[in-house]
Amino acid sequence: MLFAGVAGGSLAVLLIARVAQGMAAAASWIAGLALIAATHDASRRGRVMGLALSAIGIGVLLGPGISGALADAFGTAAPFLVVAALAAADAVARLVLIKPMAVAESRTPLRAVLRGPNVPLLVLLTAVGAGSIAFLEPILPLHLSGLGLDSTMIGLVFSAGALVGAIGAPLAGLWADKLRPAPAAAIGAVVAAVGFLLAGMGSTVVSIIGVLIVDFGATLVLAPTLVLIGVLAEHSSPPAYGAAYALYNLAYTTGLAIAPIASGTTARLLSVPTATIAAAVVVAVLSLGAFAVRSGNVSDRGTPRPATTSRRPR
Repeated sequence: MLFAGVAGGSLAVLLIARVAQGMAAAASWIAGLALIAATHDASRRGRVMGLALSAIGIGVLLGPGISGALADAFGTAAPFLVVAALAAADAVARLVLIKPMAVAESRTPLRAVLRGPNVPLLVLLTAVGAGSIAFLEPILPLHLSGLGLDSTMIGLVFSAGALVGAIGAPLAGLWADKLRPAPAAAIGAVVAAVGFLLAGMGSTVVSIIGVLIVDFGATLVLAPTLVLIGVLAEHSSPPAYGAAYALYNLAYTTGLAIAPIASGTTARLLSVPTATIAAAVVVAVLSLGAFAVRSGNVSDRGTPRPATTSRRPR
């Protein structure tokens, strides 16, 4: 990103920088989630994962405004330079603040994680939770515009949705710790389904309320699912936190990619209300699968971590 900011307007450089930034973000996000899971007991992991999700929401909410102000005040290179400085500071902080941890002699491959319990359901929960956030983005602006809102108000609606998600994430994580993560995720899916039904209504107020409910419901899905992914990692010996959260990240980004295409296509062929009703049905059906985890063979409270042979990093 630093190179992109200094290089100026070269499209090739910007594209390369964007790819590099995406790879770096994925690596730090996966490693960060794995670190949280490895250093926090399952009984309190939800509230910490909720804080991590909240941090994402705050970044999404504040990032565009801050970068725009920096670009206007100091030039288009300024946001890139600031982000590069923040990334460097983050790297130094990780080296200084994170204490050395025991490292297992062996590694658990991704294929072992894929054979774990409830993997398809966890992937679907993650993809639908992320997709719920992205589903409304291509179709709701047109819908709200038709109801009389201007561009500024529509932008504020989506900003309010991001704020609701940022505030709700820690609460969702705490709720997952108290209730059990799988039922918490299931209830979140039901909440999101209700929000989708309201978002496609012909009333401006009801539609806006629906957007906010969808964002809150998606948070109620994602925070508990982060806990369940940690449980999945601990079914391997040694625990495969990195592989498990890599799977989570893949499912998350897949949901973000597919949902806008699905919503735009459905709305174009049919209508916006039909698209939101279809989303509500899909999410509601998924909630039934999440409820089933509670009575299945695998507990969603977490399992004792298998004993591993470990060594201190040199």
